[in-house]
Amino acid sequence: MVQKTKQLVLVIIQFTCISLLVLTGPVITKAIGLQLLQVAAFVIGCLAIINMNASRLSVLPAPLPGARLITNGIYKYIRHPMYNAVLLMCGSWLLNYLSPFRIIIFFILLTDIIIKIVTEEKLLQINFAEYALYKKKTWRLLPFIF
Repeated sequence: MVQKTKQLVLVIIQFTCISLLVLTGPVITKAIGLQLLQVAAFVIGCLAIINMNASRLSVLPAPLPGARLITNGIYKYIRHPMYNAVLLMCGSWLLNYLSPFRIIIFFILLTDIIIKIVTEEKLLQINFAEYALYKKKTWRLLPFIF
């Protein structure tokens, strides 16, 4: 029960931060570089959803009953492409309209997503024997960095 509550709190924090970024500045950026970042975020997010299969999606970090480990498509390179897409999109919004409040919100979001990733990876390790090998072959969030 505690684990489920922790997961729900992490999801609420994530969606609250995203909402605050959306509500406190423009959603469509003006700079071409930031627009490209938004396109990249959108493409990465779509590829992740396609590879995952929308019927298996969950906002909670715990794998759904009967889930299987996805290691093909974009998951061949990044273990958490949906989180990557969220951070790229929110990062573009932040850079488009910087304010102290938005910077704080973005870093709360970043911290929340890192905690979600650590939580999710522990659960994936428990549920999938092959996860340890998969971790060795892929980047966690950002290729060549993290």
